[in-house]
Amino acid sequence: MLTQSEVQSKLKAKGTKFLTVTFVKRNGEIRRINGRLNATSKIKGTGRSTPSHLVPIWSPKDGWRSFDVNNVLEIR
Repeated sequence: MLTQSEVQSKLKAKGTKFLTVTFVKRNGEIRRINGRLNATSKIKGTGRSTPSHLVPIWSPKDGWRSFDVNNVLEIR
């Protein structure tokens, strides 16, 4: 698994480009999401802020999802 600082630096380098993130879900499954960070379209919002350990990502296939920076296996 990547460290939290490695994840943050790779995400910062990608910016708003599409990327693929492979991570371990809470239930132990491995999941891969293709999407964009910092997307501004399709935001509905509930007024709640996202916890600092979760990163929101918008996938054209799945819509808005998030992943835990502590469980990331790979970022491409």
